[in-house]
Amino acid sequence: NLEDTGRAGGDNTRTARTAGLNASYALTELWQLSGDTNYTRLTFDNGINNSRSYTGGATISYAYNDRIQPYLRLTANRFVPDNSSPYTNLYGATLGTRWQTSPLMEVDFFAGINQTAGSVSERDWQAGASMSFNQGMNSYAVSTNRSVRPAGNGGFISSESVSANWSRSLSELSSLGMDISLRRNLAGNTTNAVGITSSGQDT
Repeated sequence: NLEDTGRAGGDNTRTARTAGLNASYALTELWQLSGDTNYTRLTFDNGINNSRSYTGGATISYAYNDRIQPYLRLTANRFVPDNSSPYTNLYGATLGTRWQTSPLMEVDFFAGINQTAGSVSERDWQAGASMSFNQGMNSYAVSTNRSVRPAGNGGFISSESVSANWSRSLSELSSLGMDISLRRNLAGNTTNAVGITSSGQDT
């Protein structure tokens, strides 16, 4: 099975089950607080890399004006393998800004640090930027970032990535799009992905 971060457990089928909750609350007219939590259960046919992960995050943002919104985001992630390997925690803190450069375009950029603890303990940095553009029925987005993400064989790994997305609204209930991404893991391997995406709802 080829994960985003490399081969994991040979050729077999991976099954992922995820559940999550999110909420937001307006503290004042200018300050907004939001939070999210997710649980993911990952299993492979051979059972070697089965694992559970628990993630949570909180974001506080400030409406500086009607176009600029700085924010602070704090995250925590616990990776728990089913085998006898110890768990690993990942903590992150980032500062960022969302900027509505025009009625059609929005830019988001951030930078911060992360810290792993548990079976592995080390500190690293993360940063990224994205731009989205909406024009009529078409939407475009590009992004680049350096982040720490779950590894295919367990734990976490630092990676750098770029991605691009296009989508077109076919109706009020359906859309069609394409995603292209390239990721370089700092452990050495590179993965690419190209996909056609669609979504819709029957009337």
